[in-house]
Amino acid sequence: MDLVQPKRNPLKVEFEIHDRIDGVEYPTSLSADTQRQFQADFYQRLSTLEGWLQKNGWLTGPLTRPDPIGSVAPPWLFDLPDTDFRVRVSNQFQFATSLLPAATGQRGRLDFPKHRVAAGEADITHELTHVLFPNGNRMLAEGLAVYLQQKIGVNAAFPNFGKDLDRAVHDLLPRLGAHGLDKIDLGRFDAISTPDDLTVTIGEDQYDDATTYLIAGSFVQFLIESASFGGADKFYKLYMQTRLVPMSRNVGDPARWVSFYGQPLDKIGAHWKQRIADLSSKSAEPHPARYSAASFIRRGLWV
Repeated sequence: MDLVQPKRNPLKVEFEIHDRIDGVEYPTSLSADTQRQFQADFYQRLSTLEGWLQKNGWLTGPLTRPDPIGSVAPPWLFDLPDTDFRVRVSNQFQFATSLLPAATGQRGRLDFPKHRVAAGEADITHELTHVLFPNGNRMLAEGLAVYLQQKIGVNAAFPNFGKDLDRAVHDLLPRLGAHGLDKIDLGRFDAISTPDDLTVTIGEDQYDDATTYLIAGSFVQFLIESASFGGADKFYKLYMQTRLVPMSRNVGDPARWVSFYGQPLDKIGAHWKQRIADLSSKSAEPHPARYSAASFIRRGLWV
């Protein structure tokens, strides 16, 4: 099937769409129309993300090759030898991934489960964020990816499936027990380096990405959208302190929060927690009608 080509495509994108049956490559059951739509969506999300990055000063111009995105060595765009993006869709994938390949020297590889593509739920903006700006701090990496998927990603996606991120955190607090908001220690989030899972102890229990990604996304949204904290420009400077270097750890020094924001993480977090707490006095916002109830059923992890 012919690939969908964007109007301006300085980057090379390869799509591999097939199943594996008993370890053998097998033709996909995805229709030709579904494949074309997914490819068109990929280029559209890439263009939209590129626009956001340029508007907010994260990119000084259009994505071209060669170009060191995110100031990460090596000096070419990504780590794949013959393409910039290798996008794979298969029934063998249980969850989407692009950050972990980047951590192991395969930056530019994006894997999507076939069932997500079939349902129109492929989290393209989330995964592209990891490719363009991978980070060694897992909280910041996932927080930015979740935030941008919600902000500009168009389609509903894990973990919030279109629900306002702050409201999603507020609504999960009863699951954390009494004084759930007070139990959230952002320092524990900040101590987790890529490629480790963002699994965090809150109170006496451990929580995985269904909970922690919501918290990370809401907190990053707070930093980017709060003028009093310097917005996207200040966050970019913090973010680049822990840029991902393949096959290494770069979680960041806790003191960097004081250097950039003038106060430690727990104090910054107190402002964020107050914003979440204030939602208790507001009526719940209706969920966007374009997201079906089925979308709220968790069907896999996203990394």
